[in-house]
Amino acid sequence: MPKLSRIMTGPFTKPVSVGVWSGLGATNKTPDFVDLEAAGTLAFLPAAAVMLAIRRYLAKGFSLGTAR
Repeated sequence: MPKLSRIMTGPFTKPVSVGVWSGLGATNKTPDFVDLEAAGTLAFLPAAAVMLAIRRYLAKGFSLGTAR
């Protein structure tokens, strides 16, 4: 079974910001910032959804290490 690190990384892996920029065909001309803003928002939504889904468990995990 492949390891998670092998699945999440690879020779063609790029940060989201680079993927958004190159996916919109950025060249030396002035970019269309409306499209960049929309793509950035769409790239942020999955991370926000995961954080909202696990916020209860994160708060519980952070408080486990505190001294009482």
